[in-house]
Amino acid sequence: MTILAIYVSCRMRLSRCAVVEAVVYYHFSYWGIPYDFLWLSTVSPTLTSFEMYKAYTQNCKDIWIFNVGDIKPQESELQFALDMAWDVDQWTPEKAYGYTEEWAPEYFELSQVISGLQAGNYTLTCMMAVSNDMLTTQRLFANDVSQYYGREEDYDKNIDESETYTFAGWSTSSNYFLKPMSVTFNIEENEELTIGIRSSNKFSDGTFAVSGPAGWFKCDDFRLVMNYALADTLAFEEILIGDAGWTSFSSDNALDFGSVEGLKAYFVDAASNSIANLVEITNPDASVGLILNGVPGSYMVQVMKDGETPETNLLVATNKGEVMLQPTGDGNWVYAFGYKESDYSDVGFYTLYENRTIPKYHSYLNAEKDAIGNNGVNFIRINTDELTSIKGIAGVNDKDDVKYDLMGRKVGLPSKGVYIMNGEKMMVR
Repeated sequence: MTILAIYVSCRMRLSRCAVVEAVVYYHFSYWGIPYDFLWLSTVSPTLTSFEMYKAYTQNCKDIWIFNVGDIKPQESELQFALDMAWDVDQWTPEKAYGYTEEWAPEYFELSQVISGLQAGNYTLTCMMAVSNDMLTTQRLFANDVSQYYGREEDYDKNIDESETYTFAGWSTSSNYFLKPMSVTFNIEENEELTIGIRSSNKFSDGTFAVSGPAGWFKCDDFRLVMNYALADTLAFEEILIGDAGWTSFSSDNALDFGSVEGLKAYFVDAASNSIANLVEITNPDASVGLILNGVPGSYMVQVMKDGETPETNLLVATNKGEVMLQPTGDGNWVYAFGYKESDYSDVGFYTLYENRTIPKYHSYLNAEKDAIGNNGVNFIRINTDELTSIKGIAGVNDKDDVKYDLMGRKVGLPSKGVYIMNGEKMMVR
């Protein structure tokens, strides 16, 4: 049998053979003349298949050795080599061009599951880079909380609306410089945590890449830090009420409005062509659409582990991201919450005459046509006459240097400890 030793650089075709052993040594990572290729692979599956298939047909079938150097930039190349070694005929030079599509499917995830964590608030960070023309849906995630690598305008029809997401705001580049990514989230008792990177080959316009490295990324330095234990420290969310005294609202957290003086939360359980019925709720769960009423000012509302979700609520939360509304949606009438800017009167829900964006952390009314009527109405007032008025009550934490303890109670001369003043924590030593 003729036995060959074959030496191949990533820029040279198979050329030199000597009768020694049936071993193939192939460079994906190369340090030498004429050029070094250490950090970015330039070897296509077709080139690898061409050279290795040539070796295979010359009876070099016993040992294949691949030089990958630092393995991080060479995962797909090494996987292709292993797959070809397992089944040469599947990845002949005529078929190798399709390997990247199979290796990088429509949706893929690099992840790890962690269990046994203490209930608390955590921050996950990592370093990530996305090269030019590869940006799709690359994002850091922890369970259903994620941060996309790019800017908000870089995504249109490829956002995963099932996640609570933010945008890191980075631009792609050709140098693979790593940029910091971060997500903050809560973990409940006995809850498993899945962390990692999610991506796909889906572009912003909703189309899919059929070949090439779309969706690829480089990542490093994952770190998970507990900010505080839920059982040990009370967390608060600051809510601002403007001069009108009303606002639509939604949150990523369950909140305790019952312990806050001067601020009330409502949901809508029914609506007709003349009135929307507000029902007070003191402990709404996360992602519940609400209407808030209070004296203008800043309020510190305690975050709870869980809360109440109304059985019927016509208010749709936008805490997962801003929503573009059309005058009618899903066969229903949609209305935006508002009031007259001149005197803050006529508080209620207004029809949309054109497409309108409802900002994140607000809500809008989605009412059935059977209740409103096929032609809709321009304005639906709320049942303010039946609600308990809170006007005239002094505002809470209205930038007047009033101090509150971590239970939200006003204090006079505080002793040593942590307090809230003007929406920020202060330490008295």
